[in-house]
Parts: sequence; C-alpha cells; structure tokens
Amino acid sequence: MLGLLAGCAGSATTASGASSSFPPPSAFPPPSARSSAPADDSTPLARVRAAIDRFNATAGKQVAAQQQVLEALVSSGQTAQQRACPVATTTIELEPVYARLTAAPQWHPSSGTMAGTAYALPTLIRIYTGDRITGTDLTDLHLTIDAGQVRFPAICLR
Repeated sequence: MLGLLAGCAGSATTASGASSSFPPPSAFPPPSARSSAPADDSTPLARVRAAIDRFNATAGKQVAAQQQVLEALVSSGQTAQQRACPVATTTIELEPVYARLTAAPQWHPSSGTMAGTAYALPTLIRIYTGDRITGTDLTDLHLTIDAGQVRFPAICLR
C-alpha cells in the first residue's frame, strides 16, 4: 500500500541529489496561500474565507486591533455576550479546513441569537501572546451568513 501511495506522489530530488518519491516542500503552499478566496466572492465559502482572512490579519499583533475586527464580525444577537467577555490579553489565528464547511441548521448559540444560515467549520486555533504562538486548540467554528454578511458568535479571548 505504501508503495502505491509513493508512486502517486511523483519524484523529487533531495539536496544530496538522491531521488525521493515525496513531493518537495514547495508543493505545499503556506496556509495564507491556501486560504485565498476563489474568484466568485458571492459563494458562502468565499464569504467565509474573506471574513476569516480579515480576522486573521490581526493575529499575533495588537489585541485591540483584533478585538475591533471581532466586534465588527460578531452577530448583533451576540453583542451582549461579546461585551461580557473578560479583557483579552491574547489574539488567535483561525486555520479552518475550508473543504469541510457544512450547513448546520440545527446549531444555535448557547445564549443570545444568530440570524441567517448556520455553518460549521472544523478549525485549528493558534493562540498568540504577543507575536509568539503559546497554544493551539481544535474546534468546530460555527458562524452564520445573514443578508450576505458572515457573522461570528461571541468569542472570548483571555
């Protein structure tokens, strides 16, 4: 079985000149390149990518900058929950598995409301203290699209 997989991977030459059946590192684009939105920005996937890219642009930077973007993305039915969060001292970066974006019509936030069509998106979260990654977590990020706008639930950062 391993031989079959290696045969499908192609051939690459290592630094020593030896042939390898694994693709070179350049065959795997960095997360930022993988998350670029498709040309049609009206699809749910493209809208979600754009919102997450906007949010991620503040990861590892000023906490206040990320909080400002988050407040703009949080659903109006989640504003009270967002304002009740403790003062944030970290930022996060969301690294979703976009291919697994699925409608989640049965999902509802534990408190407050969120209008629109609900979606679930498996996501790796990278936690930053300053510009250093200090933790990770896995979750299903739930969000909605209402009147063409992507809306996040309240996200409390510590």
